Order: sequence, then structure tokens, then C-alpha cells
Amino acid sequence: MSWIPGWNSVADAGWWSGFFFWASIASLIGLGISEIASHRYSDRKDELVTDQQRVDKKNHDDEIARLHLETAQANERAAKLQEAAAWRVLSPEAKAGLADNLRNAGGGLVEISYPANDPEALFLASQIEGVFKQLNAEKKPPLLWNVTVQPRQFSKAIFWDLRIFGQNLDEVETLRRSFMSARVPFLTEPVPNILNDSPGMLITGGAAAPATIFVGPKRPFN
Repeated sequence: MSWIPGWNSVADAGWWSGFFFWASIASLIGLGISEIASHRYSDRKDELVTDQQRVDKKNHDDEIARLHLETAQANERAAKLQEAAAWRVLSPEAKAGLADNLRNAGGGLVEISYPANDPEALFLASQIEGVFKQLNAEKKPPLLWNVTVQPRQFSKAIFWDLRIFGQNLDEVETLRRSFMSARVPFLTEPVPNILNDSPGMLITGGAAAPATIFVGPKRPFN
């Protein structure tokens, strides 16, 4: 085996023996270092996987929360749109409350007015008129409440919501108390005593009614 270095020399054989001995020691040390490094990298990989899973879970939870919020907001907008589109209706309880409060109020002259060409306002005005008709039907002549219904045409302004006002303060206050007791919301600001102010036309309402219930348009959805 003369081709092996140091095989035939005592000195060379001793040197190669020492070389391979220390090489084996170095290999064992390298093996240990490699085992430690491999174990540490394995732990680090697990840490990174855990961190990534935590980030993924947070992103997933944030996305779910965002979707829930958007769904809730969409449902809220849909409910508001539905409410805005719905016509105002006096509940049976509100009608009964109005009737109970107006029945013993002594009666009077009342004008119910609404914007012309507003079917929703006319619908609510008709319900209010129905309460007065019910009260009048319970009494023998003379009528307890003398009610007239008058459309109005405003071209220069919009007067929102239901309003109660008039010249006869006692009668106006009676109506307001009745509507308040029945939990029917209203405003107290009057509207101009005009029947039609279309361009080129101005028709006033003459003498103001003792008490007016003006059913204005329903406020739009904001």
C-alpha cells in the first residue's frame, strides 16, 4: 500500500496518525456544533411558525371584525333607507291617545293642511282627519270639531314635519297637549299663510285659522 502517504515511514505514519486523531476530534466537535446549530435553528423555525400563525390569526380576526362591522353598517343603512322610504302611520295607540285627549277638549275650528302633490303627507293628514271624524261621529250635531282640509303649494321653501300653530292659543295648546300625550311628535313653528306661491302666482289663505295642523313632508334620509 505504498500509494498511501506515510505508510512506509515511522515518522510519517506517526504524523498521519496524529492528524487523523485530531481530525476525528475536530469532526466530533463539528458534529456537536452542528447538532446544537440544527437544534437551535429548529427551535427558531418553530418560533417563526408560531409568530406567523399569530400574525395570520390576528389578520384573520381583523378581517372578520371588519366584515362584521361592514355588515352591521350595511344593515343600519338598509334599515335607515327602509325607514326613510316608509310612509308615516299613526299607530292604533296614537289614534286612541289622540281621541281620548280630544274627546273632552270642547271642540273648535281646525284646519289640516299639507303640501300639494305630496301623497305621503296627505296620507298622514287623512289619518289625523280620521281621528276628528271619529270624534264627530260620537256626538250629535253640532259637530264637536269643525275640520277643513286644505292643500298648500310652496315653491320657494320646504316646511318639514308636522306642525301645530294658530291664532286661538287655547285651542292650539289643547291640540299640542293632545298630540304630545299621544306621543306624536310635532313642531310649533308656523308656516306662511299661503295657499299657492308658484311662479307668477300668489294666493294667500285669507284670515288665519284658529288652529292649524300642518303635515309637512317627511325629512329625507341623511
